[in-house]
Amino acid sequence: MLTALRDFVNRSFDAIIISPIDSPEIRKILASAEAKGIKIIFINSALDGVKYETLIETNGFELGKNAAKTAKQLLNNQGEVVVGLWSDMKISSIEKRAEGFIDELKKNSNIKVYTKSISSSPSEEEMKKLMVFINKEHPNVQLVYATDANWGVAYGNYVKKHHPKFEVLTVDFTKNIANLIRSENIKAAIAQRAFSWGDMALAFLVDIFQGKSVIKYTDTGTYEVNKNNINVYEKRI
Repeated sequence: MLTALRDFVNRSFDAIIISPIDSPEIRKILASAEAKGIKIIFINSALDGVKYETLIETNGFELGKNAAKTAKQLLNNQGEVVVGLWSDMKISSIEKRAEGFIDELKKNSNIKVYTKSISSSPSEEEMKKLMVFINKEHPNVQLVYATDANWGVAYGNYVKKHHPKFEVLTVDFTKNIANLIRSENIKAAIAQRAFSWGDMALAFLVDIFQGKSVIKYTDTGTYEVNKNNINVYEKRI
């Protein structure tokens, strides 16, 4: 991402639309882009210290709360769940998905929530360490919550292969996740309206370049996908 951004700035692009990783280097290069007059539209997360035209996202905290409400239904408002928290990469929207989920369950349910530091990339070794944690420390866990599609698919494939006692709730709805929902290896997905972000960003840019004001923040919301309604939503992927 840093290499690409440097290239965009050096070539004096008119605008950058980006879903950013949060790091000092990324913030610095984006701040230099803004100072150079390049219009910035953020998707999914804004970065502190970087001026931008508008932010289009799914509100991560509200997404997490919605995921928790689905978890309460799946578990009949009782039981134990595990949430993996990224330890190697900071993306605000990902962190908020976990925070909203944990907050809702702790305040408004009888469900116990356990957290575990994980890598952002679900390698076989990472999955093995997580399963050791669950089996040794919390063997009664009935649900795992994935805050992104990659971990959702990894959990779903693990369930397909090993048939553990827990079920999977994930964020995002992709073709792989759809297949795992159909095979009942993922119970449900809390989907974002990512298909609308690109269109909205381009429409905002048209207004910006015409000197018009644009809405500073847009939350495109979520919807739940499960085996019962997957036929309705699968055409979107």
